[in-house]
Amino acid sequence: MSRSSAIMLLSFIIGLRAATCVSSDNMSDFLAEDGTLREALVLRDSQEGFVGVKGEILTIEPKGAWAMAKFINGEVQEPHRKGQLDREKLARLAKVLASRTFNQFPPQLGRDVKVNRHLLEVRFGSKRSILVLRPGESPKEAAPPPNDPEAAAWERFIAVVEAIQAETAGSKGTS
Repeated sequence: MSRSSAIMLLSFIIGLRAATCVSSDNMSDFLAEDGTLREALVLRDSQEGFVGVKGEILTIEPKGAWAMAKFINGEVQEPHRKGQLDREKLARLAKVLASRTFNQFPPQLGRDVKVNRHLLEVRFGSKRSILVLRPGESPKEAAPPPNDPEAAAWERFIAVVEAIQAETAGSKGTS
């Protein structure tokens, strides 16, 4: 076997191995056979400050019922919005979690902020990932340039957050 053939074969094997690792993050990790989520999916948007930590928490239960409530520190208020996602929307969320390799997200990414952090947390079961931002900063405004080593992780995190927001915004909800 020539040297160039050996290099091509080795490159193919490495590429195949990488594809196998990514495919372990498939939809069945997130979606059960009956079309429900395997775990609750939570999006928590919080701001640290003078009163402690306050913000909103959106919880999507495995069967699609969702609720959005405000919180201050550990006290969560009654939901101010509720709704129900159908199996099609749950499948779309599972597809985004799988395609964006949520199971491989780092526990924390973002800015090195020590005071008054703006935190976006996505949690699915026991897996969670937190994006740390400056006070009042949005993820898209703060995203690093495409050539930054963290850019891909930010893009994947933002895509998951936007998918959760889009599916619940378009869902029948009560205020």
